[in-house]
Order: sequence, then C-alpha cells, then structure tokens
Amino acid sequence: MVVKYKTKETIGYLCVIMSDTKGTVLKMEPAQEGDGLDKETELYNAVYKELSEIIGLDATLKVYMRFKGEQITFPVRLYNPSMIQQKVIKEYDGSNIAELARKYDYSEKTVRRMIKDSLEE
Repeated sequence: MVVKYKTKETIGYLCVIMSDTKGTVLKMEPAQEGDGLDKETELYNAVYKELSEIIGLDATLKVYMRFKGEQITFPVRLYNPSMIQQKVIKEYDGSNIAELARKYDYSEKTVRRMIKDSLEE
C-alpha cells in the first residue's frame, strides 16, 4: 500500500511524499500547488543550495529527508583503502610500485607499506 500525503516539513514548502506503510519514502516531489518556494533556491540554506546546483532538486530533497540534522563528513578518498590494498596486492608484480601509486593516487611509500603489511599477515 502506498500512502500519499503533503507536508510542510521539507525545506519549508509543500511537497508530496509517497511512502509505504513502514514509512519508507518511495517518492518525493515538490507539490504543484503552493507558493512556488520550490523554485526559489536562494531561500535554501547554503549547503542545500550548493547541493541542488550540483545534483538537482529531487536528489537534494532525498538527501535532506535521509540525513537532516546529522553531521556528515566525506572521506578524502572515494574508495575504501582496504579494498585498494587488496587490488594493489593482486596487481603487484615485484617492480610496479610507482605505477600502482599513480594508478590509485597513493604515494610509493604507502603502496610499499600496503604490500609489506599484507606479507606480515
């Protein structure tokens, strides 16, 4: 069963949220009626304004609904270091440390340490 209702909670304007009976948001979109605030991104808090410019309004609303009120820190590296270490170990041929360092954006010292650590395990 899908429940469709309107709320003023989302960034201070009406939106339509479709959720299942467990409260899981299935779809969220700005309401067609209302005062048009959904288009006035200058009213958004700075982080939501920037996010909406990068990923669009719909995705920003999803991020807002999922993470509102939480402090989020994004790691400097996109990839999980332990997974990269596994890849480095697999691809290491005994002479390609510089190549692996460039490929995975790590220093040669770090790549050597990854290899050394794997040998000690």
